[in-house]
Formats: sequence, structure tokens, C-alpha cells
Amino acid sequence: DTINGNQPADVLIKHSKVVIMIGQKLVDTLCQETGHKNNHKEMLSKSNQFCGLMKKVAVATKNVVMQPNPTTVQEMKDQVAELRQQAEQLRLLLEKNTGS
Repeated sequence: DTINGNQPADVLIKHSKVVIMIGQKLVDTLCQETGHKNNHKEMLSKSNQFCGLMKKVAVATKNVVMQPNPTTVQEMKDQVAELRQQAEQLRLLLEKNTGS
């Protein structure tokens, strides 16, 4: 919503930081929850991918702030969409492993 709403750069950065902070807490929790289970390697792999995507979102957000144009905005949208998909995969994996 922030992206499509043409929010000011400071709002965009603030929201990006919140997403990264929450994402990191999610990864930490997931790794703790699966630390002693058979699928720990799979969870760690997915978590590492998620962290890498969070970094890409942060870079893309910075690029939008530094050089706002349709190309950088689209790149950020693409990175956010990919992050959203990875978050969904993590959620499904967690549900599978916790029996939720």
C-alpha cells in the first residue's frame, strides 16, 4: 500500500525497516522452533533465502528513495512480491511441522 500510495521517502523507509525487523524475528523464531526437529536444515535454508530477499527489498527501497523512477519502483515491487511468496512458503512449512 505504501508503494502504490506514493508515500514520502521517510514513510517508505520506516515501513521497510519494520518489515525487515519483523522478518528477522520470524526467522529467529522459526529456527528456534525447528532446532531439534528433522526438518531443521530445510527451515534453515528457507530462512536464509528469506533473509536474502529481505536484504534485496532493503536495497530496492534505498534505490527508490535515492532515484525515484518507474524502473526502481517496479524493481522494489518485484522484490516485495518475491519476499511475500517466500514468507508464505515459510508459513506453510511451519504449519506442516507444527501440525497447525
